[in-house]
Amino acid sequence: MANFSWPSFNQLKKKAQAQPGRSELAPVALLSDSAPQFLASALAGSLRNLGLDHPVWTAPLDQIEQQLLSPNSELWEKEALITIVWEGGPGFRRRLRLYQEQNRDALPAEAERLKALSQAAEQHGQSLLYCNQVEIADRLAGHWSGQMPTSFDYTSKAFNVLLWDLAREEKALQIFDLNALAALHGHRHWIQPALAY
Repeated sequence: MANFSWPSFNQLKKKAQAQPGRSELAPVALLSDSAPQFLASALAGSLRNLGLDHPVWTAPLDQIEQQLLSPNSELWEKEALITIVWEGGPGFRRRLRLYQEQNRDALPAEAERLKALSQAAEQHGQSLLYCNQVEIADRLAGHWSGQMPTSFDYTSKAFNVLLWDLAREEKALQIFDLNALAALHGHRHWIQPALAY
């Protein structure tokens, strides 16, 4: 069996810079609640490695709801091939705090929010590729915080399970399973816990 090696971020970035996407093709849209530049570079390089010349369009920072729920948003004008949504741990924590302040149960509130986003994508004939929450490897099963329903660890694991249930119900919602990718590639090669928050 041939040895396979994942391209490094620098290799992907160089590939993206050397071969910019063709503007006449439908873009791959990236919506994020944190700075998307690194992810956009890696995504563009990965597309080029696959022989795809689609450009990557990134929405303004933290404009997920505005882009998906507004019928006249820039996202819908772009007529993207697919829309990728990346919401990291800090944004997820902010929403959990907001739900707590509003005396709302977090998981049903997140389910309601994601249904609205998915249904907006479906109305525009789009697929929504949603990245699940990264489960940091130093929080193994049996760890105390993973057993406390009010902890971030417990809630993020429960949210990931909720995503799979939602994806069964919502036709436009697809899950990009970051944890499966981590298991395949090796967690230590793609995340530095010190940079995750």
